Amino acid sequence: MAMHMEDRYMRGGMPRPFREIAAVEESRARGVRTPAPVAGATYVQGVSYRCDLVTEVVPEVRTLAALLHEHDGTRSWLRSMARAGDLIRSLAEAGVYHVDLNARNILLSDDHSEPAWVVDLDRARVLDGPSPRAGERMELRLVRSIVKIGTPTGEHLGDRELMTALAIRGSDL
Repeated sequence: MAMHMEDRYMRGGMPRPFREIAAVEESRARGVRTPAPVAGATYVQGVSYRCDLVTEVVPEVRTLAALLHEHDGTRSWLRSMARAGDLIRSLAEAGVYHVDLNARNILLSDDHSEPAWVVDLDRARVLDGPSPRAGERMELRLVRSIVKIGTPTGEHLGDRELMTALAIRGSDL
């Protein structure tokens, strides 16, 4: 069904952009680094709707996916992975479970001292407290995303190597 809906959503309950605004505001209150929401809108079309969400601009960042391809196999690649791991740990500690965490939902600047940003929290679950289990699930989801994206050279990335890179603390590099 989702393939046929494209960017439309079925009406019922709180519309998607407003769920995301609520998740973003609660996540930010818990210290998660995510762009602030500016506005949300829905456009009703019969039993479905389309929607938009506008957030603040995060200057001079690129997705983790882009950086991993650009810095394939270098120390910068390892730093990017470590910063993504730091982000996952901060989400889990804040009790925010990003069910769709992937390499395109993590934004990084070229300044390796800058923490990562997370976007696309429309399906995020804000939990009662810290959740190591949510952290593990987000790591596994991110690893699947990175394996799926692959490398520019076509080299296969192993789950174990990716999990090891995510476990490194960015401050240790």
